[in-house]
This record gives sequence, structure tokens and C-alpha cells, in this order.
Amino acid sequence: MKLNVYWYGYGGNSWLAEKLRYLIEDDLGMSLITIHEHPNADIPWNLDTVYQELQKADIIIIPANYKRQPCKSNNRVTQSMALGKPVICDPMPSYLPIIEQGVNGFITETGSESEWEKYLKILQDDSDLRETMGKKAYETSLKYSLEETSKKWVEALLSLSEKKEEKQEDDKNNLDVIIPTKNNINILHECLKSFKNSTLEEVVYIIDNGLGVEELVKSYDIPYEIKGI
Repeated sequence: MKLNVYWYGYGGNSWLAEKLRYLIEDDLGMSLITIHEHPNADIPWNLDTVYQELQKADIIIIPANYKRQPCKSNNRVTQSMALGKPVICDPMPSYLPIIEQGVNGFITETGSESEWEKYLKILQDDSDLRETMGKKAYETSLKYSLEETSKKWVEALLSLSEKKEEKQEDDKNNLDVIIPTKNNINILHECLKSFKNSTLEEVVYIIDNGLGVEELVKSYDIPYEIKGI
């Protein structure tokens, strides 16, 4: 049975998958399916259907331009693992603490073609490993769910509040919040909405002089001051 190897992401990075196409299809006899917004995608990107498409994958690959762009988040890896799929990825720094080699995924040391061929061939030849690795990947992904991430944010914010309480008991419910945005009025709107509903007494600092920001702040009755740079 011909296995399906999937890649998804921004079309500008699809070359990372395309450079492996001949290896996947010609040498190993599997199919490479890419999902992105550029015209040469095998499947056009659609937020409503992308995860349904990825459920058809036998393997998900996450090659990365990790030397030139080392500050990427772990998003792509954890999303793929949350689908219960075996993943192969390059050594992006944010991936290193997540992948347990050969247990919940494979991670290359240098992104060499020989490494990619090795790990693809291992998964191609071992259906049991694909299944168990996918299950382990899913278990790992739970640590990065919205629920768990939210708990960490709450813990971090509470720790800041506790530190402030130690320094200033009378002002323990105050928290300074800095919102750096860039012409993204929708994100700013959601942030201000959450602070408006908060029981804390935040002092909000907004770093954005985009169109509509001043009007939005006025609508929330938040004191503001505009400073030139």
C-alpha cells in the first residue's frame, strides 16, 4: 500500500517539502501531499478542512529552515502530534524538548537527505511503529493544549501578583499590562475586552498608533495618552 506523507504550512516555505518530493515519491514510492495557499499546492489551504485532510496522512513531515529561522514556535509540531500522527522534523530549537527520538517522533540532527530517507524508510516499513508513535505523539501533545497552556499563563500571572504583593501589600491587585500590536485592531479589541472583564486593576499600556486605536480605547473608557516616537 502506498503511504501518504503530508506537509502543510505557508506556501513560501513549501520548498522545504518540495525538495524531498523526489526522495519520497521516486525513491521510496510514497505520495507527498502538500497543503498551502500557493497555486502549486496539492491541496489548497482551507481552515475549515485542513485538519480533516491531515487525518488522511500516514506520516506528517516538518522540515524547517532552522539555521536561518531558528526562532519559530513549536506550533506545527504540536498540532501534527495532536492529530495522532507520527512526525519527522528538523532540529528547530523549539522542537528539541518535545521530540523523544524514536518514541513520539523522529528529529534529524542536521536535516540531511540521508537522515530524511532513513526515518521515512523506518516508518514506511513498520506499521506498528507508525501506530504506537502516533499514540505517543498525541499523549505528548496534551501537554501543549490550550487548557494546559492557559494554566501556565495563569500561574505566571499569579506569581507576578505574589511578587508584587510582597513588595506592596496595599497594591497587590494592580498589574501593568503592555499590549504591543501593529495595525491589528481586532486583536487589540479582544485584549481590551478581556481586561475590562477582569477582577484585577490593570494599568494598560498600548503600543500601537494604527488607524482606529484611539477610538477603540475611548470606547472602553480607558485613560490613555498618545506619545510620539
